[in-house]
Amino acid sequence: MSLFSFLQKHLQKLHRRAYPVNYTCYNCQAEVFNGQIFCSDCKDLVPYNTLYCLKCGRKILQYGYCMDCRHTLPVFEKARSLFVYEGQAVQFIHAFKNGNPHFAQGFAKEALSIVRREFFDADFLTFVPMTKQAKDNRGYNQSELFARSMSEMSGISVEEIFEKKRDTPEQKNLTRSERQNNLKGVFHVKHRSICKDKTVLLLDDTLTTGATANELAKLLYGAKAKKVYLLTVASVVLQKTPSTLP
Repeated sequence: MSLFSFLQKHLQKLHRRAYPVNYTCYNCQAEVFNGQIFCSDCKDLVPYNTLYCLKCGRKILQYGYCMDCRHTLPVFEKARSLFVYEGQAVQFIHAFKNGNPHFAQGFAKEALSIVRREFFDADFLTFVPMTKQAKDNRGYNQSELFARSMSEMSGISVEEIFEKKRDTPEQKNLTRSERQNNLKGVFHVKHRSICKDKTVLLLDDTLTTGATANELAKLLYGAKAKKVYLLTVASVVLQKTPSTLP
């Protein structure tokens, strides 16, 4: 095989990895073309996150920082999300977490441009862990599937950095101090040496209160990571103002 043929074959393989062909809509299974993941009808229903806080990545109404980040900045360097957690996006996330793991590839393909634009300097990807029991009950960790699909498409390696020792109550109904106490001792960094002087991109399905992402970012910085970024499929718009935040 000539050098030209070898390179051509290799480039075709990389192209297929980065742009996997898709034939049906991930939501309704209607026929699609040009590798789209949603048909035009479903795509119109999804609230893409186009105007977002420069820090946490949540939807905002004008360019800059959201009121929450002006009050208390998250620990991670910056975050971005593909969708606003509203309308059809809620249904997509629910399906992803409850028996439709194939959504991971579709979400990764849609979010690939965000990674290439915002997180091009990431040394590796990692993901929010689940306890063994929770993962066994669901059959998979949706955040891990999202990260591994993104790794295949972006060429950035993925590392299983964290272990979750126990399950916790939902964070969204807790005060700020309760959320912090709720997460104490829950996560453990299994491979600290991998993190030293590295820029890490953490992936999850949804940014809700941000407490979990903040806690994991603290652990990564404690393991001497240089920067920590966050990418989620969707992010919840918080309604509280700084004066009412607990």
